[in-house]
Amino acid sequence: VKYAGAAYLIYLGIQALRAKVGPQPPTQSATKAAPTSNKTPLTQAILAGTLNPKVALFFLAFLPQFVDPARGSVVVQMLILGATMAVMDTLYELALVSVLYRMRDRLVGNARFMAWQSRISGVILIGLGLRLAAQER
Repeated sequence: VKYAGAAYLIYLGIQALRAKVGPQPPTQSATKAAPTSNKTPLTQAILAGTLNPKVALFFLAFLPQFVDPARGSVVVQMLILGATMAVMDTLYELALVSVLYRMRDRLVGNARFMAWQSRISGVILIGLGLRLAAQER
């Protein structure tokens, strides 16, 4: 399975390198786009993040090192730390989306940018495939 996955990553990387990429047509505004489901993208993102077990494992591994039982309830400290991290992450991602949303049409409409994006993605996929194939475990 490991080698099949590595071969597939390498194949995807080669396809990305060989792809002839041109500028994409301008995208429709969010208000004109037809909805693909009843759930909003924000709802889908919140559900995916909440139900992802890696998020829970990260919080369980990362936050306890900042909790001091001598300072009060451990549960309350974990909740405060988790909420603080969630708010900071949300603000960061909102700022990132805001900047990239404004740049979207300029970047996607630029053939040179799209070609470099395809090349870089291809090299990364090939590198990941080779690394996976070379791992002993």
